[in-house]
Amino acid sequence: MAGVCGLASIGLSLYWDFGVFPSMLAVNALHFGANLAAGVTVAVLITVLGQKRAKVVLGIAGILLIVTDVIVISLIVISRHDVTSSVTTSRGFSSVNGLLIGMAAPLAIFLWIERTKRVRDRGLVS
Repeated sequence: MAGVCGLASIGLSLYWDFGVFPSMLAVNALHFGANLAAGVTVAVLITVLGQKRAKVVLGIAGILLIVTDVIVISLIVISRHDVTSSVTTSRGFSSVNGLLIGMAAPLAIFLWIERTKRVRDRGLVS
């Protein structure tokens, strides 16, 4: 799974080099998708290391996701009403969000499945 997501991330990066984009929305979507695939790759590789490290990384990714969203929304978007400067801001914002969401979602699913297995096994033993 990590290999497939890593190849998807590299493929999207190559498309960035050779692709033609009709709008800035397409560029932002490509950045989000490439970083989402990179985040999923990192998350899948972290799950190999164990449940404790996955919990720590999930906590860090969740905190960073909340902090970056609050910073971008409150400090940059509200303080600047200029549309041209917010285009580059949204590209960076979508890239960081893609990476953090790509890391947080698979880690949360992994930890939820592990918890469900532990509860089920504990119920069968008792």
